[in-house]
Amino acid sequence: MKNVMQVLGLLAGLCALAGSVVAQETRGSMSGIVSDSSGAVVPGATLRLTNVDTGVVLTTTSNDAGLYRFLFLNPGKYKVVTAASGFKTFERDNIQLNVSEAGTLPVVLEVGAQTERITVSGEAPLIEAEKADRGMVIDNKKVVDIPINTRNPIMLAAISNGITPTGGSTLDQKPFSNSADGSWSINGGVGSTVEFLLDGAPNNTIYNGVTTVANVPSVDAVQEFKVMTSTYDAQYGHTGGGAINISLKSGTNGWHGSGYEYLKRARFNAAAFSDNAHGSPTPASGLDQYGFTIGGPVRVPKVYNGKDKTFFFVAWEKYHEDQEYPGEKVASVPTAAQPTKSAPGSRRASIGAVGRAERAVRHRDRMN
Repeated sequence: MKNVMQVLGLLAGLCALAGSVVAQETRGSMSGIVSDSSGAVVPGATLRLTNVDTGVVLTTTSNDAGLYRFLFLNPGKYKVVTAASGFKTFERDNIQLNVSEAGTLPVVLEVGAQTERITVSGEAPLIEAEKADRGMVIDNKKVVDIPINTRNPIMLAAISNGITPTGGSTLDQKPFSNSADGSWSINGGVGSTVEFLLDGAPNNTIYNGVTTVANVPSVDAVQEFKVMTSTYDAQYGHTGGGAINISLKSGTNGWHGSGYEYLKRARFNAAAFSDNAHGSPTPASGLDQYGFTIGGPVRVPKVYNGKDKTFFFVAWEKYHEDQEYPGEKVASVPTAAQPTKSAPGSRRASIGAVGRAERAVRHRDRMN
């Protein structure tokens, strides 16, 4: 039995090592220097960093140079409380940490009783002085509020500077269409060379001989993501293009969820000019895209209470579409007299549908 446990432990260690080698980091960090009003560093100050949504608390102490550092922080809102002997307690809230951000927050203490408290509230962003990567963070407000024709969150990368989709029309940009979702040109580079990350795990696959995105999460499951276009860290350096780094939502101390359905029906569709001209019906295409999300603390009555410790989040979505092809159902050809110009006032004769309209039914279940 002892040998079996040793083997299992070795395998678990190897799996953890492999995960640390392959995965890139999407969590952030925060660091800075604790000093007094004269600029002198304050060693031995105690700093408590609290995630506002989950209640998770991290504690550290400034070193002899006054430097402190918090590592492996999930994106979200934080507050930090700093206390040192002979100084007033300093509190800073509304600290927004984005995906893969290395934020710098200097702390300046004032001489006074430790029981006195100075609270700074503000929305000023953190200074990112430890990384040289350039790009844009698509935060949760943009993900939720900006309309997306195909409800494909990756397509929001188009609002970032220097990046252009090269995958064709919206017909190819469905949440499950690997061909278009993964085809981007960053700073004029070759398409289909972008690295996709999902919570730090590689999210690329090979489709028709080119690399593309493997899994596209639903809009309601995405917390935020960052489009890195240049001078990114070496951990992203094995790609010929940039990187799109997606962070999924997490459970919190409060229960949160959503339910939705987006639909399209023929009776709601507007007729094209050619349809009205020839009395053709509106396109008989239909769409149903529906799902739900739910998240909160893990609780087992009388057994375990995960408040401030353990959380879960589940997102499920189904996609069903009836698409009519071809889009153009009416065409015109000249009469026999028109090419000879011997029939003044002759009209073009309209003919009916060209070819047979094919119907394609697409289904998609997604679970994040």
